[in-house]
Amino acid sequence: MNRSPLRRPGWRDPVLWGSLWLGVSLLAILLLAVGCLASIGAPGGQPSPPDVSGVGNPPVSRR
Repeated sequence: MNRSPLRRPGWRDPVLWGSLWLGVSLLAILLLAVGCLASIGAPGGQPSPPDVSGVGNPPVSRR
């Protein structure tokens, strides 16, 4: 009768929490690595927009 969801044996399973922490930490490390590589300008990334647009369209103020 007293089967509340908090009293289930799987709710405090150390394996569940360990895998959850592992997944969260891996996701955080992946996001940090992607952010650092993007800020450095890793090869294979998208070219910066000013360089691409500056080739075909010179600014109007330089007349």
